[in-house]
Amino acid sequence: MAGLGLLDGTSCDPVNIPFSPREFLVAMLSPRLQYGDDERDLAIIRVQAWGKRNGQGRLVTYEVTDRRDLETGLFAMNRTVGFTASIGAQMILTGEIATPGVLSPVKDVPPEAFFRELESRGIKTVNRIEAVDISEYRPDLLSGTD
Repeated sequence: MAGLGLLDGTSCDPVNIPFSPREFLVAMLSPRLQYGDDERDLAIIRVQAWGKRNGQGRLVTYEVTDRRDLETGLFAMNRTVGFTASIGAQMILTGEIATPGVLSPVKDVPPEAFFRELESRGIKTVNRIEAVDISEYRPDLLSGTD
């Protein structure tokens, strides 16, 4: 689209009606890209980490899934982004997170409480820890390099 100039904001006048290609594209696509009142989006987040604990290979998987709430109209992306920020802010306000400065979610956010709060808002979470042969998990295979 960019190569075709459709994202260009500069006004043009090919038929004696001034408009920008971007304005035209937005006007044509916006009505066609809206969800209906009964349609839902889906957000799926999966994080996997592997390593050794007490000499044994472990694969840890966290999954978060959510769908649009048809009652409130909030989309899954609204919920998974907004609710997580809200939960973090509430944890700071209650003192559950008390470390000052820039924080690391991995080190500074209590995971059990955080995931419990997601669940209380209807966002599904799964946490699995599996014993694995650690030699099967190589970052170079994930990045597509040899």
